[in-house]
Amino acid sequence: MIADPTGLHIETTDLNEKDIAGVTLGSKADVAFDALPGVIVEGTVSEIAPRSIKSAGVNYTVTIDPAQAPEKLRWGMTAWVGMRP
Repeated sequence: MIADPTGLHIETTDLNEKDIAGVTLGSKADVAFDALPGVIVEGTVSEIAPRSIKSAGVNYTVTIDPAQAPEKLRWGMTAWVGMRP
């Protein structure tokens, strides 16, 4: 099976309750990937979970759509998301 990277989304798993208050639909984020040192792409928040997820602490899932998918990016790779103010 070949995956289509144009439909790729990034989901946060550890955006805490203090940080979620400053996030809105359309907020911009910088996304870096552990497997791709030096590669940073801009993303846009497309979805914010209405309730917290079960984890250590109170965390929310936020979906980010990258402006472009880096060539070597693969489904399931981990990413670091920095929300812009």
